[in-house]
Formats: sequence, structure tokens, C-alpha cells
Amino acid sequence: MGAHFTRCALFRQRHVKLGCITILTALVSFLRFDEKASMHHNAAARFASMKRRLHIMISECSTGCDQKKVKADLEKICEK
Repeated sequence: MGAHFTRCALFRQRHVKLGCITILTALVSFLRFDEKASMHHNAAARFASMKRRLHIMISECSTGCDQKKVKADLEKICEK
């Protein structure tokens, strides 16, 4: 009788552990963390590119610039 209770407890522990692993795996698949991470990485890269372009424009305008060209460049940046 004691052996049955011991085995019962062992199997219940295994069931809970494996069940938790299965649930976590399903959540990771459902929530698509990897896909969301890559989307945020791409967005961050685009913002970094935009920041670099704005810094270049600012440095070029410190010596004087064409307002029409600056406006056109800013519109291109805003479109992206």
C-alpha cells in the first residue's frame, strides 16, 4: 500500500512538471515572442537610421542649406 502511494505521488509530480512545460511551450507559441522581438528589432533599426539621417541633415545645415531640399528630405523621412 505504501509503495502505491509513493508511486502515485511520483506520477503526480511528473504530470504537473510535464504539464507546466507543455503549457509554457504552448504559451510561447501562442504569444509569438520571437516574432514580436524581430518586429521591434526592425522598428528600432528604422528609427536608428532615421536618427542618423537627421543628424547628418543638422550637421549639413550648420554651414547653410537649401530650405526646399531640407523640406523634401524631411518629407521622405516622415514617409518612412
